[in-house]
Amino acid sequence: MHSSVKPGPSPSCAELSIGLWWYIQLEVFFKKELTSTGCWSVHNKLVVVGVVYVLLLPVPFSRVVLHDHSWAQVGVGALVGATVGTLWFVLLLYKGHQYLDRLADFLAKCKCCWGQGLFHQFVNDYYPLPDASHISTHQQQLRRARFLVGMPAPVATTPRSMQPSPVVTMGSDQTQLSHQTRATKEESQKSQDSTQDNDDAIMNV
Repeated sequence: MHSSVKPGPSPSCAELSIGLWWYIQLEVFFKKELTSTGCWSVHNKLVVVGVVYVLLLPVPFSRVVLHDHSWAQVGVGALVGATVGTLWFVLLLYKGHQYLDRLADFLAKCKCCWGQGLFHQFVNDYYPLPDASHISTHQQQLRRARFLVGMPAPVATTPRSMQPSPVVTMGSDQTQLSHQTRATKEESQKSQDSTQDNDDAIMNV
């Protein structure tokens, strides 16, 4: 541990940590989605922000506590990192994303390391996607496959023609009971009419 802080350039650790921390803040709060192959809810974004705060934000403070850098050095490094992060965010969002499909296809052709290559099936899932004149058919297929993998499996349904006949419900029972009651009333009325005719015939005799 150093007993004193010597003057020197801004620390690269502060530049990298704060630059990446600030860039992720811009991605989370200024873009609808973080990737083009998934749906990012508010909860998912908050999880990302929480992890970034825990892992990256304490780095420049730790350099001061360990007497490796002064507050001025850390402040300059953080300013440089935030500036670079902002420029990179603006460059990708408004211009650079148009060429990411071509870059992904180029990396996928690399046969380095082992098998079909380290970057085989490399997918550009940056959001937003390139426009129609810059989009790659191969990358579009890979994005669609990755998006479908992340979706829940569809529930199998039985065709309507194969579904069994519905069980008699309470409504059907009530309808049948109504018909029976009506038939009973009609029979009772006929019986009363027949009795009345017989009485009239007796009186005439």
